[in-house]
Amino acid sequence: MKRLWIWGLIFLFASSFLSAGEMERKDVSLTVYNQNFALVRDVRLLELKEGINTVRFGDIASQIDATSVHFNSLTDPAGCSILEQNFEYDLVSADKLLQKYIDKEIRVVTKDNNLYEGFLSSYDGQQLVLAKTPDKGPLFIVNRENVRNIEFPQLPEGLITKPTLVWSIFNEKSRQHQVELSYLTNGMNWAADYVASVSKDE
Repeated sequence: MKRLWIWGLIFLFASSFLSAGEMERKDVSLTVYNQNFALVRDVRLLELKEGINTVRFGDIASQIDATSVHFNSLTDPAGCSILEQNFEYDLVSADKLLQKYIDKEIRVVTKDNNLYEGFLSSYDGQQLVLAKTPDKGPLFIVNRENVRNIEFPQLPEGLITKPTLVWSIFNEKSRQHQVELSYLTNGMNWAADYVASVSKDE
């Protein structure tokens, strides 16, 4: 069974879907405006099979405006169409993992090497409450300051490691496409400083 560990940091599994890292980047351009936003244009090569493909694109700006996203095949626009587009932004964290694992089994190892296994009944910033059995008994409390690591069986559905765009794409025939992704993002601005040089004769 695959397991997910917290050792102060969270180690995460790779996605089984086609991701942005598997696409060859051909071109990327950035147009920055003075209202604290920018237009991103990213062109990549993408291998698509015949039929429905799921493509996950996680290499995006953190302040993306998801309503501005546009995906298009430059190779065959008529033969490659978007069936569904989603923006996943529920990022994984220690507290979100604990929230997802309420009433589910976890393993806790303390700094003095004690191992606690049980069903998570509740938690807060100071302690974890574990039940030995699913019907809530017996209970034991673990001080979070004394926790060295927490083991979860897997990453819960719905949590991701970074903001991700997901497309369901229908492709008429298997081939390589040059695709373009464009979107607006906040958090970018620009400023220019000028230096004038005047000769003694002027």
